[in-house]
Amino acid sequence: MAATEAAPPSPAAKVKPGSGSLRMVTLVTGDTVEVSEQGGQQVPNVRHGKGREAVRFMVSQAGGRLSVVPSDAMGLLRQGKLDPRLFDVSTLLEYGHDDGKRPDLPLLVQGVSADSVAPLTDDAGGRVTRKLPSVEAAAVRQPKRSAGAFWDSMRSGNALRSGVKRIWLDGKRKALLDASVPQVGAPHAWQSGFTGRGVKVAVLDTGIDATHPDFAGRLGEVRNFSDAPDANDTVGHGTHVASTIAGTGAASGGRYKGVAPEVTLLVGKVCGGAWCDESAILAGMQWAAESGAAVANLSLGGEDTPEVDPLEQAVNDLTAQYGTLFVVAAGNDGESGDETVGSPGSADAALTVGAVDKSDQLAAFSSRGPRIGDAALKPEITAPGVGIVAANAKDGYLGEPGESYTMLQGTSMATPHVAGAVAILAQQHPDWDADQLKAVMIGTAKTHPTVGAYAQGGGRVDVARAVSQNGYATPPTISAGLAAYPHHDDPPINKTITYHNPGSQQVTYQLSLRSQAPDGQPAPAGMFTTSTQTVTVPAGGTATVDVTVDTRAQTQYGHHSAWLTATAGETQVTTPIAVTVEEERYNLTVNLTDRNGAPATNYFLRFVDIDEVKDRATFYGGNGSVTVRLPRGRYQVSAAVETGDDEHTSLLTWPDYNLTAGGTVAFDARAAKINSITLPDPEAKLAVGSVGYSQVSGTGRMDIGDSVQTSNLSRMSSAQFGPDVPENRMSSWIAGMWGTPDNNGDMRHGPRAYYLTYYEYGHLLGGFSKNVQAGELAAIRVDYHNDSTAKSGAKAWYSQPAEMLMEFPVLLGRGDLPMQLPFSRTEYLNTDGVRWFASLHYPDGAYLVSDEATYQPGRDYHETWNGSVFAPRFPSPGYVRHMTGHTGPVRAHNNIWIQIPMRSDGAGHAGVPAKTNTGWTRLYRNGEQVGEYHLPGYGLFEVPPDEADYRLTVNARDSGSHYSTDVSCIWTFRSSHTTERQALPLITVSFTPKVDLENRAESGHSQMVPVTVRNTNNELVSTQSLTVEASFDDGHSWNPVEVELQSTGQWLAKIDHPTGKEYVSLRTTAEDKQGNTVTQTVIRAYGLT
Repeated sequence: MAATEAAPPSPAAKVKPGSGSLRMVTLVTGDTVEVSEQGGQQVPNVRHGKGREAVRFMVSQAGGRLSVVPSDAMGLLRQGKLDPRLFDVSTLLEYGHDDGKRPDLPLLVQGVSADSVAPLTDDAGGRVTRKLPSVEAAAVRQPKRSAGAFWDSMRSGNALRSGVKRIWLDGKRKALLDASVPQVGAPHAWQSGFTGRGVKVAVLDTGIDATHPDFAGRLGEVRNFSDAPDANDTVGHGTHVASTIAGTGAASGGRYKGVAPEVTLLVGKVCGGAWCDESAILAGMQWAAESGAAVANLSLGGEDTPEVDPLEQAVNDLTAQYGTLFVVAAGNDGESGDETVGSPGSADAALTVGAVDKSDQLAAFSSRGPRIGDAALKPEITAPGVGIVAANAKDGYLGEPGESYTMLQGTSMATPHVAGAVAILAQQHPDWDADQLKAVMIGTAKTHPTVGAYAQGGGRVDVARAVSQNGYATPPTISAGLAAYPHHDDPPINKTITYHNPGSQQVTYQLSLRSQAPDGQPAPAGMFTTSTQTVTVPAGGTATVDVTVDTRAQTQYGHHSAWLTATAGETQVTTPIAVTVEEERYNLTVNLTDRNGAPATNYFLRFVDIDEVKDRATFYGGNGSVTVRLPRGRYQVSAAVETGDDEHTSLLTWPDYNLTAGGTVAFDARAAKINSITLPDPEAKLAVGSVGYSQVSGTGRMDIGDSVQTSNLSRMSSAQFGPDVPENRMSSWIAGMWGTPDNNGDMRHGPRAYYLTYYEYGHLLGGFSKNVQAGELAAIRVDYHNDSTAKSGAKAWYSQPAEMLMEFPVLLGRGDLPMQLPFSRTEYLNTDGVRWFASLHYPDGAYLVSDEATYQPGRDYHETWNGSVFAPRFPSPGYVRHMTGHTGPVRAHNNIWIQIPMRSDGAGHAGVPAKTNTGWTRLYRNGEQVGEYHLPGYGLFEVPPDEADYRLTVNARDSGSHYSTDVSCIWTFRSSHTTERQALPLITVSFTPKVDLENRAESGHSQMVPVTVRNTNNELVSTQSLTVEASFDDGHSWNPVEVELQSTGQWLAKIDHPTGKEYVSLRTTAEDKQGNTVTQTVIRAYGLT
């Protein structure tokens, strides 16, 4: 939907726990992708579905976006049989389709008919939830546990099974008056007797507050197509939209009356919340059209693509079949630039609406054209969408509770103004079809003199003019499309406009043209011309005028506009005209050959703009040759070429192609070489391997790249084409994780695991071969303690080049060899030119992460993970802090930003909390509370600039763990205004008792427990004082503990462990030399045997 810009987020919505949360996504193929959010990047770990171990994966990352394409899906993607969003992991996460949020895959399966789909999906347990005859499809909910079986049942080689035309993701669209109603001329129409009486208007949105006084007598049928229990509006968006169309103003004495206050509303709830399932929207559109709606308001939308998606198809087909005019929001992405009009507003038959303010100035957020793919003119009209007052839903969260009206803004608010205006016109002309209504609305709009046609179309809707004249023109807009560079030989573009005169008297129009170049000045003379200066249209007849667009006359690249106005007395019919004069662009052809020497048919090919950090084009196979037109610039051109029937994948790249003229790249997979690593351990078996590269973009960061993940390195190869780049601008790697089986043959609990990454720089490696010697590796004996009821974990090692920073590190492990806790094994790492950090993940979403480290060859190390005591401790500065999002507590100007890892383990691994963690964060200034967040360790607080005493209190409770079930901290410090970001002087206290793998110490004995006090940089600090108390009854009573300061700056606490007790709780107070204090209480810090 076109997102409302209405209510600001609640304070809690502004602050989220550290970005390192782990989410799992099941693909339609049955494969899974684990994704951790790390430093603004999505780091994936791809896992094969059952029986799919031979499949390879093309993993692509650019601009923070992630896609994972299995090798056996490329053929169907090439044929256009699969929706690419099925493998767009970033989009799946944005839609909430990760496994933690839903157990099924929402799909749209197109067949011969809607009725034919159900028998085809039964084999794998797919459930048809609704039939969608408008697009010959059915909405299917496929259980993720049997997604692999669904994938197998839907395919026959590289084709879909008979009867299945295409599989789409059932994606989501987002739910995008007192002065505004007179602004569009509605009162003039009312005075003429046109209020929409007798016209049905459908509102497909978030539902409606049917109890609001403004809808008394206005509601026809109300239906619920969403997954919500009923049609009641719990958002407020749909109620506001419906009120703008048809509200009576009863709750305001008529002040906030809608545009067409006597229409009959058909309300279809298609959005259960702010997001709307596409299948629900399709069902609502079908119902609205079949129910006789003359107009359907869609204040919703999503990203457009060049192809016709199911919603666009439904708009076009339902309009043609039933005559319903779909009035659709353009979107609220105007501040992102041109080509931002969303779908389904991008449909040919839609009347697409942008937004203006009360002075008819274009709203900055209003999405602009041209349409992606063909440079068609969209939006076609605008309407007021800034500061719109309309009905407030009593159960919605967008308005203030108890208020009858609320103010919102967005193209969502502009769209119902146009829908209401169309309803008024439909009442006046009940015999007119959708095309006529659309033509009159555009032709009578008020054009703004400084706004281009791709932003406003005909201009702001003017219903007063629309009801006062009969003439109109078709087509109502002229899209001259894209004139390709260079322009000296551009052929003139000829279009014909037909003027219609439904009246009883002939009309003679005087024609005038006003044009606008991209710089706001008139276009060059001769760029826009007409075949005549006057045209006479007979009564009840038509007459034509030819329009010529000659782009040879241009002096600027970009979007050029014109408005042809036909005037006869007070009657005016305006036709907006638009053409895009292409910037300097060139054709780049890529010829692809497989390893057999044949033109490649299955491949993943993409072109990444290095400076803009964006995918310019992506292709999924073809006839072995692709030509793409790109702006002058630098591109990373990469491909994964399949040979045979999913037998071999070749990763190919030209890392920095400088496009200054037309050119050709020959990607020949026969030049690619297999890479290999041989271990000194014959029992080790490869669990997962990858070959890939990462490259510096225009951001100056190494944040674009591709990789192929496989379980068999001999079935993939790699090669670079074109020259090398500077070594500090590109790194490539071969990496793998190997495991050894235990006595039962189980790789998960074998005694040894190997994590190896080898880098080369300035090019993509190919033919790499390494025979690893045991003495080259570091051996780490790792003890994994158990702390939770789940008793399972998954280890991951991340590697980085020793002298570089890649935005997404090479990831090995995590979900590939999960283990039952407690557990011990030896892990081997290579040491040459690589630095490492690690993480341990749990089923509840929590994880621990280590600081970065380098290791020495031939040395033995020992590490402990998940051991008590779990308490606050900050990671050291560097990449890991960047990755987890735990930048620590800081002050920037007058904002205090709190990020505290409240569950770091005794060894100092920073802890990202589980979903089961609850608690709060409160900040006090000079004894008065500044604010509170219901998140443990997170908060953003605005404070006065003057220096003051601050007290920060945090409580974190974890119901899924045995230990540190309740951790409370009270910090005191002083702070004042800063001119730059500065760390707050918080200190933490860490205990590392000697415990067994179940985190229990021996009862009946005393133990000297190491205690350290550290700052936010994880450095030891000198303390003014330290006191420790112990409790053996969960904090009901406390006993003082003797402490002793060591020469190292560490303390030792002598804790007596009584018999007959289960847990030790700890309370400590520390003060540093600067007077900053912490009082920390940990209930059930560790156990006793």
